[in-house]
Amino acid sequence: MSEFTTAVIGLGSMGYGMAQSCLRAHHLTHGFDIAAERVAAFQAEGGASGPLVSCASELDAALIVVLNAAQTQEVLFGADGLVPQMKQGAVVIACATVPPDFAKEMEARCAAQGVHYLDAPISGGSIKAADGALSIMAAGTAEAFAAARPVLDAIAEKVFELGDQAGAGSAMKAVNQLLAGVHIATMAEALTFGMTQGVAPEKFLEVISQCAGSSWMLENRAPHIISGDYNPHSQVNIWGAVVIACATVPPDFAKEMEARCAAQGVHYLDAPISGGSIKAADGALSIMAAGTAEAFAAARPVLDAIAEKVFELGDQAGAGSAMKAVNQLLAGVHIATMAEALTFGMTQGVAPEKFLEVISQCAGSSWMLENRAPHIISGDYSPHSQVNIWPKDLGIVLDIAKSAQFSAPITAAALQQYLAAAGMGLGHEDDAAVAKVYARNAGLKLPGEK
Repeated sequence: MSEFTTAVIGLGSMGYGMAQSCLRAHHLTHGFDIAAERVAAFQAEGGASGPLVSCASELDAALIVVLNAAQTQEVLFGADGLVPQMKQGAVVIACATVPPDFAKEMEARCAAQGVHYLDAPISGGSIKAADGALSIMAAGTAEAFAAARPVLDAIAEKVFELGDQAGAGSAMKAVNQLLAGVHIATMAEALTFGMTQGVAPEKFLEVISQCAGSSWMLENRAPHIISGDYNPHSQVNIWGAVVIACATVPPDFAKEMEARCAAQGVHYLDAPISGGSIKAADGALSIMAAGTAEAFAAARPVLDAIAEKVFELGDQAGAGSAMKAVNQLLAGVHIATMAEALTFGMTQGVAPEKFLEVISQCAGSSWMLENRAPHIISGDYSPHSQVNIWPKDLGIVLDIAKSAQFSAPITAAALQQYLAAAGMGLGHEDDAAVAKVYARNAGLKLPGEK
């Protein structure tokens, strides 16, 4: 057994797994929680016993995995506060999501007691916590990092070292939570919107997780809903020819076009596309297609030439357009949310380059974040996909939602940002230029702007 002694305060879904990871690293590990059964369960797995007051002076590190700033402060400096009892040179590793100024205050108060403080909010979920594979957005002195290293090595797969003063980790976590929270809500809005259009939740996950509307949270949380588990062209008029319709249109419009083509002896494949201009040039688009077997057969040479993935969604037009509407809901909201989060981070001292480096590897990531944030960072708004696409596509989504008596407030809010961007004369720029709306409202200069 190692001589390194760790206490984990808060044995919830994340803290319990982190405590287990410390045990596997052969730390003498104490676990504490207001739920006595969790403490007993951890001790049964090999956790050290005894009250906190009796071991506090022996601790090399205290992992604080509680809910918020108030609980963190109570643990550290409350009536039975931990920090005054800790030995000189020990380290507090504070993992709750808290305001940056609070983290700075805690660092100063710990330093006055001769205790190091690492501002170390976490990302990754309970499974990664149990596997010792969390991502940690950490900031603190070199001494704090050195003192915390045995614990970081035990619980984390990635440790982003964001600065030598507390606060920077919490700022980055706030940015991540903005994205992650909106992505979960948008996933729920999109999945249920899809259901109103006949898109089964299982098919939603299968298709969208491989398209531009995907996000870390969608891939992680949609399975919970699906399982019910809520624990943590030119005119064509020759028989046998095919119209391959790629625009984003309402499902009822696609059904009408299929019927009108059929009346002329022409096949119609409802085949909206996803992937952007680069994938189009590479023949690597994703196509969400629906139509008769004959339509698919007639279209196959074209599909094989332009697409990397073809999702066959049914034998009647409309299903492809319904899925594309779901994808555009997600993709459009994700771009706007990325822009909001990136510029919000700038107000907290998070550089755009660091934003991309860290968040692309955390729960706040999305396909659109990884694809569009580099455009902002480089200051290059040459249009891969124009701002003007989104008032059109999100307008279609909202028209469909209205017909289905479905409320889509997140989509509506994102639409307003694209309309604002178009009103600023940005309509023909890359859709990442929606970030300029947020930046100008905050008095910020994005990379490349004078």
